[in-house]
Amino acid sequence: MYSFFEQLSRKLPKIALLICSVSGVALLAVKMWLLVSYHPDISGSETSTIFPVQLLMDGRPVYSDPEQPPFALSQYTPVYFLITASLLKLTPWGPDDLHRIFFASRAVSLAVVLAAVALFGILVYRYTGRKLIAALAGLLVFHILGFWHLTNSRPDSLLVLMTVVFLGAMFRAVTASDGGNIWWYVAAAAAVGSFFVKQSGMIQVIVIGAFCVVEARWRLLARLVILSALVFLTMLWILPVNNYQVFFANIIGGVANSISFAWFFDWTLDKLLRTFSPFIALAFALSLHWIVKSGRPLHRFVAVALPLFFFFDLAISLKIGAGVGYFQDFIIVNIFAAALFIADREELLKMKSGVLRNSLLLYLVFVCVHCSMYVGFRYFHEPMNRYKAQYIEERELSRYLYGEKALAGGEWVHLDIGGGDFRGYFLMHFLFRNVIMPFRDIVELGHANGTFDYGEIGRMIAQRKIAYVISDKGAPPDKILSYDVGSSFRYCCTKGNFDIYTSKK
Repeated sequence: MYSFFEQLSRKLPKIALLICSVSGVALLAVKMWLLVSYHPDISGSETSTIFPVQLLMDGRPVYSDPEQPPFALSQYTPVYFLITASLLKLTPWGPDDLHRIFFASRAVSLAVVLAAVALFGILVYRYTGRKLIAALAGLLVFHILGFWHLTNSRPDSLLVLMTVVFLGAMFRAVTASDGGNIWWYVAAAAAVGSFFVKQSGMIQVIVIGAFCVVEARWRLLARLVILSALVFLTMLWILPVNNYQVFFANIIGGVANSISFAWFFDWTLDKLLRTFSPFIALAFALSLHWIVKSGRPLHRFVAVALPLFFFFDLAISLKIGAGVGYFQDFIIVNIFAAALFIADREELLKMKSGVLRNSLLLYLVFVCVHCSMYVGFRYFHEPMNRYKAQYIEERELSRYLYGEKALAGGEWVHLDIGGGDFRGYFLMHFLFRNVIMPFRDIVELGHANGTFDYGEIGRMIAQRKIAYVISDKGAPPDKILSYDVGSSFRYCCTKGNFDIYTSKK
């Protein structure tokens, strides 16, 4: 019996790799199934990605004055939208081919996540020299990103790739025998580029600056600041940001939601501590250990980066709408640090390496299998046929408005739909040229917090400038924000599960 367990212990690394690989293939299969599904939202906020892509495909600005119709807030910087829209323009599909746009955005996200995982595995192998550790680390990253669904059809997916590129450049910079000057500049450019993928990418600039300060490399810091400013201004000039004032009003005001500790506990802290507390404990233990004892530049950089990524992610996850997935860059650095530690023979010789190794392998297997099963069971229970029926129903309603009602440009439609079971999600995209308040929850928060002045909506109601209001069947419209609308519209007709009201002119 002892001999059996001894042989099992020796083979455990290969067994773990096999199980995690099978689990990864299963997770990838679920992701690919979701690419072609009619699920309205596989990322928690997929509308915030699809809508700007449609605007770019239609030749419209992504960023507009949030206090003027259509009262749309594009919360994120534009690189992901631009890449997806540019790829779609190479096809015969147009901005009204909604299902194909969903498919394309999901495919782009999956492709860049797979590229990030592959590049991460290469980095781990480069700095550990262990193929098994590199493969397991890459599989672990893929499973966690799959478990945190924010990399589905969102700029977060591209931000993950940019984070790995940034880390790769920084690793080369701090370990190069010649000082690695070129890699410092590559890292700085990648960090600024990450900001234009999503604002939270700014942490990479902070990490570079902090490490230069810790290392007292003041001249290098000055050069990197100048380079970063030039790259920032260049990207601001070449990207489709339109009016700079409007651009910053969207990306800053659009995320200026109120801080909610209740939301933070439910969507971040509870899930983070219950599931990923071992990662957090390991991160801070390694960071303290390497700061105190290690003289290796790579160790020092990781030791500085880990707490900065963690506390930055913790701070931005306090806002309403955030979630545990905001820690994806921290987890990537964390897993790299763990791989470095495990591959260091000297560190392992100071511990009971056999017990430690087997415990880590079993924990890794449990994490991967859990993530894969969670995602699979979550979506297999979704009513995909009903979502397809909703897609068809809402497409036909939009065709009725554009066809029989001759809805024209400049005529506004308000969707007063409850949103349960994703009702109205597709309709918003089918009416993207005419809908006002496409992201109603963000507008309502901005109105409640006084972030923006939405008095123009009250004037539009009074002057009968809203042509139609579409509501849930049997639920006549009452208010738009805090403005009464009941006396301004009359019932027109019912189409499926929706009532249409027209303006009393």
